[in-house]
Amino acid sequence: MTESENRRCAVVTGSTRGIGRAVARELAAAGMNVVVNSSSGRSLPAAEAVAAEIAEEFGVETLAVAANVADAAEAEANRIVWADLPVQAEYPAPEVLATLTYRSKKAIDGAVRIVTIPGADCCACCGTHVERTGQIGQIKVMGAMNYKGGTRITLACGGRALTAFSRMLEEQAKLRAQFSAKNGQLAAAAQRQADELAAQKARAAQLEQQVFAYTAAQVQEGDQPVLFVRDLSGDSLRRLCLALSEHTHRPCAVFTQGGQGYAYCLAWNGGDARVLAKAMNAALNGRGGGKPELCSGSVAETDLDKVTAFFQEQEQAGNI
Repeated sequence: MTESENRRCAVVTGSTRGIGRAVARELAAAGMNVVVNSSSGRSLPAAEAVAAEIAEEFGVETLAVAANVADAAEAEANRIVWADLPVQAEYPAPEVLATLTYRSKKAIDGAVRIVTIPGADCCACCGTHVERTGQIGQIKVMGAMNYKGGTRITLACGGRALTAFSRMLEEQAKLRAQFSAKNGQLAAAAQRQADELAAQKARAAQLEQQVFAYTAAQVQEGDQPVLFVRDLSGDSLRRLCLALSEHTHRPCAVFTQGGQGYAYCLAWNGGDARVLAKAMNAALNGRGGGKPELCSGSVAETDLDKVTAFFQEQEQAGNI
């Protein structure tokens, strides 16, 4: 970004959307150049779009960057600490105060206490401060998250930073033992195990799908395709029900334990499962819905005979 004559520059974090974007636009409207910051490369295109929009609308210079501002803030804060700078607190005379540039959450009437760290910060503050920055000790950022258009940072200082770091080392030692990983190899070991687990899950899903296809093939013409199967996940419940529906071309239902009664999935290849789901919810104290070809939900009724009887009654009435 080139410098514009007598124009200041603002770096706005979390400015790809929400309050951060509104702040970036407001600063640009006031004539400031703006750096639109995104926390990762994944959101950089959104930052570039906002920067282009602001530059075109307000005629200021903009730059979109992807940077973890928490890391940069931590490094700069520790640099100030290690410099052991004096922390100055004073009440400037009104005429002097009027010439100062300082941070303040709101306008203050009367005497204003100004706390200054030379070359680092100048703010209005009534809090307690150390005499020199070196007394703070190391500053360690423990986490950062998007919050109301900005970035909320959690940190520890001095002895608390040392305690937090020691606990992190203890946790890493336990994990290294579990993964049989050396120092510096923990992340790679965890990724390998995650990849292996994903492969096993994919293989299990393939085998499960074969079982579902076999189960559906056993349903004979005239059979009522209503199954009760233990310990099915929501996705497995859906896939088994669809397999039954595709094989029979009739309304099918699969139930498994869930909530206070049974979780269910209804499928109707060529029909409207929503009508049947609505009737079942009313009869079996259930709730749920979905699309014409597939509905899901749960029923509080735990008597399997009553659940089966509902489908028999619907069939006798010619509804299915």
